[in-house]
Amino acid sequence: MSKMEPDLATEPRLERVLRDLIDREPLFHRRELGTTRRDFENMTEPEFWEVGASGRRYSRQYVLDTLEERHSKPHDDPWETRDFHCLELAPDNYLLTYTLLQGDHVTRRATLWRWRPTGWRIVYHQGRLHDQKWIGHRKIDDDLQRRTHPIRPSVSGTVRPRSAAPRLQ
Repeated sequence: MSKMEPDLATEPRLERVLRDLIDREPLFHRRELGTTRRDFENMTEPEFWEVGASGRRYSRQYVLDTLEERHSKPHDDPWETRDFHCLELAPDNYLLTYTLLQGDHVTRRATLWRWRPTGWRIVYHQGRLHDQKWIGHRKIDDDLQRRTHPIRPSVSGTVRPRSAAPRLQ
């Protein structure tokens, strides 16, 4: 029987791009990149949209409204990322995939990034739950726990404690 999980290895020529994009993920969770609506507008292309973990599609406007509300109040947002992979899809367009751990939730994420002379912009994002709620497992599969990216094994961050805010699902 063949192996289910792909062997994902970023081409060496893309290592700089990979490092740049790792520093920008997870999306909208890095306070150092900004927390205002204007900051989020500058991070996204006008045609940006996303698919949440529930499978629902969200427009750029809806995402911006949700982020503005979330960041208007204090909130706690601990997270860890791993398993980064970068693939060039077209000149200046890259697919970044990774795993995000937030409390009991594990999501597989995919973001389409575009390089512009003004910097990196997000075109599309999708997150898919990969935890016991969806696959019936009591804990993260051992394979997922062991895999890390060779350049930057794991990144984590915590936004200072604040109250709960809306979350895209």
